[in-house]
Amino acid sequence: MTRLFYILFSLIFLSSCNPETKYAEELKDIDSYTNKLDSIEIILNGIEFDSLVYMQETAHTNEKLMKRFYVNDTIDESFAQKLAYIKSVRKILSDVKDEQRRMFAELKALKVQLSNLKTDILNGLYNKEQIVNYLNKEKKDVDMLNKMVVDFNKMQSIEKNYFYYATPDIETYLTKAMNEKQDD
Repeated sequence: MTRLFYILFSLIFLSSCNPETKYAEELKDIDSYTNKLDSIEIILNGIEFDSLVYMQETAHTNEKLMKRFYVNDTIDESFAQKLAYIKSVRKILSDVKDEQRRMFAELKALKVQLSNLKTDILNGLYNKEQIVNYLNKEKKDVDMLNKMVVDFNKMQSIEKNYFYYATPDIETYLTKAMNEKQDD
């Protein structure tokens, strides 16, 4: 009977020392935030960065041509708004490639950090306070990246709408103005 008691006591003691059991909640949080990073990656992969670069470059070119060929005497409000939209596309998307690199680099770094933290916890390298501190920092960083990506995705969607709304009329105007200039 005492032998059974010692075996049972030993199993309970060993399981309470097992980091996987001891830090089950923290490990669950790590898995949850790793899944959140996977969702962020799906959003990032869905953004057509090459198209955004094309739109920015086209808006920049059209804006330069408008400065050269636009005649101010017959401006209408609708066309002026389209010019403002093109300027917005040019300015807001001006560093889109850098944003892409930053967001993907941060995503990759956070995945590695969470994976390393999980491994370190399972290897028993940290005490409870250290784990909580590290995990809170990583969770905060994941939440910040999530906000950045969601905001960027909303912004790029708005800028796409501006571009596709304004560009056809602006390019039609520019074609007409350049043809008239050649006829002179």
